[in-house]
Amino acid sequence: MWLIRAARALEDHWFDLTRSVRTSGETQLEGLQLAGERRDAFWYLPVRATAARSLLRALPVDDYRNYRFVDLGSGAGRMLFLAAEFPFRQIEGVELALELHRRAEQNIARFRSFGKRCHNLRSIHLSAADYEFPAENLVVAFFNSFGEQTLSDVVKRLEESVKAHPRSVIVAMIYPQFGYVMDRSSEFRVYRATAKWRIYCSKREARA
Repeated sequence: MWLIRAARALEDHWFDLTRSVRTSGETQLEGLQLAGERRDAFWYLPVRATAARSLLRALPVDDYRNYRFVDLGSGAGRMLFLAAEFPFRQIEGVELALELHRRAEQNIARFRSFGKRCHNLRSIHLSAADYEFPAENLVVAFFNSFGEQTLSDVVKRLEESVKAHPRSVIVAMIYPQFGYVMDRSSEFRVYRATAKWRIYCSKREARA
């Protein structure tokens, strides 16, 4: 077990060092300034780079430049920097805790990488439940930042957005604890699922 932890710590350190950012380590939410109620929000734990890259490469998109990438519960921004290895039109993170949001902003300002293909990154201090989905093609990412109640509320808002503005919306979930919330959605279908992640696609396409 200690070897696994040591390998994870080394991987995290290398990720941050090679990008001039600070995304590693767990952060509890107790005592932090939150944008609204905590409800069922979990602590911050950065995503594994290998799992995230595998997911991002598998997305069913013809051109990443036609999509905005949104990470709900983005913490210090690691998923944003992984998404920046792909040429998304825009990348944004939505974070409940002010302290993590500010760290993400500092990381975005310092972010350097030879593999960087998107330069339009930002962090928003907001509860995921209050996020207004833009009426454009989206990739929406989740990594267990909150529980079933908040996820259900977010999915409901996303379904309403797709109904009002039919378009391509892709939901990407890494190690989903509450994947069944998406499974029962009438507006999304499973595109692909592995032991590490699931991808869902909106059933409604843009009107001609």
